[in-house]
Order: sequence, then structure tokens, then C-alpha cells
Amino acid sequence: MYNIVVLSDNGDRLKAALPETENISYSFTMSPDVKPDTECVLVSQDYSGAEIDSIVKTFKKRGIPCAVATFDGSEKNKSELISKGITDILVLPMSDELLVKELTAIISSQRIGSDDGFEMFAKVAALDDQKGAFVVHESNFTNLYRFVKRLTNRMEKPAYLVKFTFSSPDKGAIEPGALEEAFLIIKMCLRRGDIVSIYGNSLLAILIGADAEGAKTASQRIVDTYQGFGCYNMYDMAYDMQEIK
Repeated sequence: MYNIVVLSDNGDRLKAALPETENISYSFTMSPDVKPDTECVLVSQDYSGAEIDSIVKTFKKRGIPCAVATFDGSEKNKSELISKGITDILVLPMSDELLVKELTAIISSQRIGSDDGFEMFAKVAALDDQKGAFVVHESNFTNLYRFVKRLTNRMEKPAYLVKFTFSSPDKGAIEPGALEEAFLIIKMCLRRGDIVSIYGNSLLAILIGADAEGAKTASQRIVDTYQGFGCYNMYDMAYDMQEIK
């Protein structure tokens, strides 16, 4: 059973949208001081304790899975959260079944430590032979996202953000070596003008100049290519995409 810490100034509305189940219980608090062994933290978007992006980053640096809970599911709001580096977003209310699935995915995708992340980035960056997508470290990805957003608004050129995630019924979070292998496949499947980054236990890609159909086709091609590599096929790959605007 999971116990989720919910960080909120006023938990009444969240309590109504987060009913306890046989698999999940919730602890509501206004203090960001949580125990190191906390399984997951949900931060209400209207929490006023500090800038929400800094709160999320703090928890992730401590190795605590963290997501933002919001009642605003508009594309504008989600884009604003993503521009702050927040990619784990729970739009409430949602069904109990889907909520359990989403929280389980967040908890199972423990963030890779900063040292491991830089070591892995060094490996894939060293292999950058000017083929495939442009490789950036996650610490620079948010700024590049903001730049692309400005660029698309100014030049009226479409772009899509694609998040690739990994799951397995028999394993926990994807191992660093397997993530690196998946990263190289994605890098080589994309164009030189696209951007790709290892972001925690996920892979993020920015497809510049692609419309909705083109982004969907490219993303599905990547999934099919990854699943076609039998020796790497320990995990199921899925993707979620959103227009950058």
C-alpha cells in the first residue's frame, strides 16, 4: 500500500478528489519537511509555500518521486508547468483506477541520481557524431524548451514535446544501462534539427517543424524500433506528446 504525502494550503478540495483506496492512502500537510523514505509527494499547484518548480526539484534531488496536482487541465496551464521543468502532472479529478495507475507509474520511476545522470550523459554525448537529434543534458533542457517556445511563436513554426516512458510488470524503474540504450535509439531515429534529453527515468524529445500527424508518426516509429530490438526489449515504451505553443 502506498502512502502519498499531499502538500497543500487547503486540502479540502484535494481530499474530495483523492479518495483513499485499498492501495493508496494520503497524508495532507502544509510543511515541505517530509521523511526521506516518503514514497511520493503530490504538490498542489496552488500551494503558496514557495515557487512550485523549486519545490519539485528539491524533492527529486532527494530521490523522492514528486508530481503536481492541478484542477486546471488546459493546454496553456500544462505548457506553463512543463516550461518550469515539471513533467509529472496529475489533472484532477480522475477515476480511481486511472489515479492508482498514474501514481504507481510515478512512484516506480525513481529519479536517477545527479552523478549517474551526468555520467550517462557523458557517455551518450561522446557518441554524438553529428547524426541524429541534438543531445542536451536535462539541466539545459528547460531553457531550450523555453527558447523553442519563443521560436515557434515568432516564426509560426510548429513543434511538439514528446515524453517517452518505460514500464515493466516484473521490474521497477528502468535501469541506467537500458535507458542509455533506448536513448541512443531515439537519438538516431530523429532528425539533426530535433532535440533529445535524458530526463530522470524518462526521455524527452522536441520535434521542431513537425505537425501533430508528423509528431505522432515519428514517435510511433521510435516505439516500434525500440520494441524491435529484442536484446533491449526488457521494458514497454510508451509516449505522450503535446504541442509547444
